[in-house]
Amino acid sequence: MDLERVQKNALKIILKEEYVSYENALEKMNIESLYDRRTTLCLKFAKACTKSTQVKNLFPENNQSDLNFRFPEKYQVTMA
Repeated sequence: MDLERVQKNALKIILKEEYVSYENALEKMNIESLYDRRTTLCLKFAKACTKSTQVKNLFPENNQSDLNFRFPEKYQVTMA
């Protein structure tokens, strides 16, 4: 979260009077928040790992009987 604060302050400095809000500044500068970027990169990494035979076991699949069909998750997902 400290890096996010640095990015927010940098956008304030860059945009000066044009700065309205962090979300608006991100849109104006055509960049993602660091949180969103990190989430995207983690998901991309995890998807690549599921295709690798060496680390595929780090992402165990759910059993068909364990699936909640309203929110089907192919892999066991835990939120940290």
